[in-house]
Amino acid sequence: MLHILLPSLAVEHKIYAADFGRARPAATVWVVPDQFTYPLALPLSLQGFPRGVRALPLRPTEEELAAIPWAGQLNFCILGPLKEDVGAFQVWTLRNNIQS
Repeated sequence: MLHILLPSLAVEHKIYAADFGRARPAATVWVVPDQFTYPLALPLSLQGFPRGVRALPLRPTEEELAAIPWAGQLNFCILGPLKEDVGAFQVWTLRNNIQS
């Protein structure tokens, strides 16, 4: 089974992961939780990812790890959630400051 992992929230990575997933319809696309969208918070199904995209659990239990077929081969750790005003998350803050 083929898996595609998007380990980032960055838009410049997300657009290629979605295209890569559509080019390989047999693959399962896995993404980190809380994918950033602007100006609205959209569900994964409306962010351009192929059908069947799956979000990795933030703090996985043993049962959740067992449901991830590649988890025994590749260790992972989700850093976050990223709720600070950094990077792409500064867009809203910068916009409000410019208008003030």
